[in-house]
Amino acid sequence: MSSGFGANILVTGADRGIGHGLVQAFAKRDEVKNIFAACYDPEQAEHFHQKVIVIKMDVENDKSIDDAYDETVKLLGNEPLNLLINNAGIGGREGTAYDNAERDAFQKVFNVNATAPAMVTKKFLPLIEKADKEGQRAMIINIGSYGGSISIGYMVRVNIVYGMSKAALHFYTQLMSKFMADTGLHQSSLQRFNCLVWLRNAAASRILQLE
Repeated sequence: MSSGFGANILVTGADRGIGHGLVQAFAKRDEVKNIFAACYDPEQAEHFHQKVIVIKMDVENDKSIDDAYDETVKLLGNEPLNLLINNAGIGGREGTAYDNAERDAFQKVFNVNATAPAMVTKKFLPLIEKADKEGQRAMIINIGSYGGSISIGYMVRVNIVYGMSKAALHFYTQLMSKFMADTGLHQSSLQRFNCLVWLRNAAASRILQLE
């Protein structure tokens, strides 16, 4: 497998915050050719590096995911996708604590933080597998959180569903890693708070030293 992160990268939830910071950091790397910034609202997204290609993706909408995939395939041509970063996520809102739990609020957070990464991964997996078959870097990173650690139990009272959803994402990532053990694909869960520290230190381009 080649070194670095590969020529083609896609980041979900790239409108702002961590996703935007990761996209900008990857844009500075010489080996990166195309960065697909998947944004919920491209028109409201923060300014990007000229190497970045903005595409619309609502991770809660399967049709939107399909459309984003089709656009990515068209722009890639015969090239594979080397790195997929499932970054899109939501935090707290009314009805997410244990003492004011509301079904709709719980389902909303789970849909974005746990179900959506699985749906996006399923759709884009053929492009990642293509990279592996061609001997290139093939990697999936899911942005997790300390809030999803059962032993730490961070923010349990104020927003219990956030931690529950991230714990589900961690479990999904762990199982996917086992399923992919016999392939060249690498999948990992990146703890969100670590990522914030790296962004502040202008070192987001060396995520977990995975290269």
